Amino acid sequence: MAEPVAVLMIALLHFIPDSAKPHEIITEIMDAVSAGSMLAITHITYEDIESELVERIKQMSSGSHVPLVMRSTQEITDLFGALPLAEGKLVDAVRWGVPEEEKTVNRGRIRALFGYSEKK
Repeated sequence: MAEPVAVLMIALLHFIPDSAKPHEIITEIMDAVSAGSMLAITHITYEDIESELVERIKQMSSGSHVPLVMRSTQEITDLFGALPLAEGKLVDAVRWGVPEEEKTVNRGRIRALFGYSEKK
């Protein structure tokens, strides 16, 4: 590809189990796009949410043909491979760009993280 593109993996990767090698999928896609292309990922995490909610999510998705895979912040960060995260870290998807004083506690809700990177 001659022109940069946006690769949007929004609400997608938590449906891809580790056995399907999501790291390799992302690497293959990003290797095929030109410099200046952007990768954006949102992904559900089990961190900083109530354990009862995590268990309910696991129970609900266990009967699915495509079970939900909740990953840690580090595991989601690792999905970017060698691409450096913009802002240096993942952020809460629903709180991205919200001033710190306006952020609220995330009780009883699924928590999704967001990150993006530019291919150099």
